[in-house]
Amino acid sequence: PKSATKEFLSGLDKINFTADAIPNFEETNKILKELTGWEIYAVPGIVEDDLFFDLMANKKFPATTWVRKKSELDYLEEPDMFHDVFAHIPLLTNQAFVDFLQAISKFGQEWIDDEWAIHLLSRIYWFTIEFGLIREEEGLRIYGAGILSSSGETEFSLSDRPNHFDYDVDKILDTPYRKDIMQENYFIIDSYEQLFESLPEIKSKIESRLKERQAVSWSACLVRMNVVIISYNAGNVQSVTYALNRLGIEPTLSNDPEVIQSADKVIFPGVGEASTAMKFLKSKGLD
Repeated sequence: PKSATKEFLSGLDKINFTADAIPNFEETNKILKELTGWEIYAVPGIVEDDLFFDLMANKKFPATTWVRKKSELDYLEEPDMFHDVFAHIPLLTNQAFVDFLQAISKFGQEWIDDEWAIHLLSRIYWFTIEFGLIREEEGLRIYGAGILSSSGETEFSLSDRPNHFDYDVDKILDTPYRKDIMQENYFIIDSYEQLFESLPEIKSKIESRLKERQAVSWSACLVRMNVVIISYNAGNVQSVTYALNRLGIEPTLSNDPEVIQSADKVIFPGVGEASTAMKFLKSKGLD
């Protein structure tokens, strides 16, 4: 109890979780719906990303109903009821927290067909919902369910052995993680409102990284291609050539029809005066 965030402990009381009873999902859902509009949705195990995001975007938290063995109390790679229900559900009573959870799930729906986007989003989820720490008046406390469901990681995460960083979207997006070891890095928020308020930054920075990746991928393809710029004594040929050079591409300047037809990609630079340009193109048989 001394290691968990006060919102987690308060949530335990609100949903009537006790150490001597297995939670009744029906009763818990009545309380959650009144508090934040959420509910528990029972699943047999790990679900596919599309179902995972769809459920949470609709305020349904997927939770398993099987319990780990005693020998697995300290760590289990696949989530069980102890992790999904006892570690996750109490914080579903916090409005800012669930609003953040729902929003990133909607991001997941939007990007479900982009593997890299989902990977980046998973880093946000991992270092907050699963392995997040919060700074409270009493000191550093845990809100991440991955930590709360492991006695060993609870002790380790609050020690001086791992790296502790203030919540930073850029740094989280640049930080890989592993599921089979205790984490080397933990990020600390000051409030759950801070998570919610960071949503526009999360979306814009993931989108920026996606655009950069697409640009690099496209330029890498062009580097391997025979790129020809049509030279016709007009247009911004030099500017286009310089831009391609900066991407590592060496285009061919030509107005020879055979050279142009053999190209993988043809670039027709912008025209300042159309009639003069068309006369030149016609004279070369390029119209």
